[in-house]
Parts: sequence; structure tokens; C-alpha cells
Amino acid sequence: MTSQNLPIPQFFDRSKMSSIWKVPYEQRIQDALEWKKQYNITDAEQDSFKVRFVLIDCLNSFCVPTGELYVNGAVEDNIRLCKYIYENLTNINSFTLSLEGHSPFSIFFETFWVSENNTNPTPGTMISADDVRNGVWGVNKSLRNLFSFKDGDLQDYALDYVETLEKTGKYQLTIWPLHGLEGSIGNSVVSSVEETVLFHSTVRNSVPYYETKGSSQLTESYSMFGPEVTDVKNIDLIENILTSNDMVIFAGQAASHCVTSSIMSIWDTIKDSTPSLANNVFILKDCMSSVKIPGVIDFTEQTEKFFKEFESFGMNIITTETPIYKLV
Repeated sequence: MTSQNLPIPQFFDRSKMSSIWKVPYEQRIQDALEWKKQYNITDAEQDSFKVRFVLIDCLNSFCVPTGELYVNGAVEDNIRLCKYIYENLTNINSFTLSLEGHSPFSIFFETFWVSENNTNPTPGTMISADDVRNGVWGVNKSLRNLFSFKDGDLQDYALDYVETLEKTGKYQLTIWPLHGLEGSIGNSVVSSVEETVLFHSTVRNSVPYYETKGSSQLTESYSMFGPEVTDVKNIDLIENILTSNDMVIFAGQAASHCVTSSIMSIWDTIKDSTPSLANNVFILKDCMSSVKIPGVIDFTEQTEKFFKEFESFGMNIITTETPIYKLV
């Protein structure tokens, strides 16, 4: 661990944070190699204190204003995030990034549901178990063959799904705008963050790991470690992140959903066996924002409740004002 904070590279352009553009790979690799030599930066494998950065859904769908589900504040979050990574480059050992990819017929998209009048719900609609029981919303019967369901079975599954969400205290089913479709530009890491991670990887000879999520059409997958309505979690990934690192820093979008759900998955995994590992979790509060749907709902209050709960577990809420070496 070094107390040296590096300068921000000259190529960093905050005015480009709100757009999608092609990272000049060859140039950035050369820039990184020169940076490594200029500041005498060692390879990540030589670190005795390992810091893992976990970036959740830093994707075009959420992080640029033209994205299908832009999280208000994400551009400013990513400016702070990229600067923090550049400044603390020598103390960051590795990166894990989540990539959310969906089918257009997923249970949380309008195409899955129809009303008695054969209309689809608009984005932002919240569907309760009572809504499904009372026929306010039903499944699109034309989709049942996509999921190999017999008549009525898909409707029964949908009712059980929304009931399970409510029984387990999860967010009520929200209909989101189509976003992050598999193979789409929205499914890709936002350019400025991609550039920053590439720069780090080249300077420190550290390969980032990418975890895909969201491909199941019949459940939401806010957490990068598993879907909403099952007990199935990627225990191996959680253990790798926690046990092979001395500090784990979380950032990304959205704070209210995918970030907090991922962190809660970690706590659910360690709380009965190794709760002290929570002390190694650091949440970069000013590099994430909550979902706000104007005129519908604002999840900021729920996020703040999560933060207080995480602190009670022994986790750490931090901002980019504190360099990594001062967190040790």
C-alpha cells in the first residue's frame, strides 16, 4: 500500500462522460505503459494488501442520458469514479464488473403483461399480487410457448412470483423500460469507465473479470450474485471476492437496486459464518445514485435505509474524498 496519489492522465475528458464513443485501445495501452514507467508502478501480483473494485452495471443503459433507463446522477458519479481510480491506481489490485443483459420478453418488461383490455403496462407501473389475483394484470398468453408452459401455468407462475417478492420483503415488481438487451449497445460498459479499467489493467498487469446477469426471463436479477426469488447465489464468486482480498470497494448503478441487492447478497452469505468479513466491504456512496421515476417513485429513501443497515453489519460507507491508503 502506497500513500502516493497519482495525477489524472491528460487524456481524461469529463465532457465525454455523458456520451458513447470508441475507446482508442492502442493509444491507451501505450499511454498506460508510459505511465507505468514514469511513476515506477509495480504489477498487481506484488501487492501484499489486495484491493478489489466491484463495479456494478456501469453500462450505457444506465450511465448516459440517452440510455433507456438512465439513472439521474450517473454521469457525475462516473466522473468521480474514474478520477478516483486514476488517483488510487497503485493501490487497486483488480476489478470485477457486472454486465446486465435481458431478453425483451422478461417478466419485468411491458411485453410480458396485458390488461383485461389487452393493453400493456407502461414503464414505472408497479404490479402487486392483488393486481394479478384480481385480473388487473395478466400474463401475455402468446408468450407461454416461449417458456414451455401449458395453459394457465405461466399465469400461476407469475402470481407465485409477485407473491414471493412481497412475502420476502423485496421490491414490488416494477415494469421497466426495455433496457440492457443482450447484445445491444446498452449492454456494454460505458466508454469512460471502459477506458479507465483498460488503463488500470495495462498499468498493473491485472485482468478484469466480467460477471453476466439478468438472462433469466422469469425473474428480476438486481443482485450480481443471483436472482430475486430464489436462494441460488453465486457463492463461489462471493467467496473469491471476499477471501482473496483485504478490501472490497463497491460502486455502480443503481444504488437503490443492483448495488444494494448485491451487497445484501454478500451479507446473507456471510452473516451466519464469517460476519467479520463485512468489515472489509467499502461502499463508495458518491459513485452511485438511486432510481427516480418522475411523478411515480423515488427510491432514495430506501437506499439510505440500506446504507444504515450495512453500517450496522460492520460495512463502511465512504466517499471519493478519502484516498484508499487512508482507509486501511
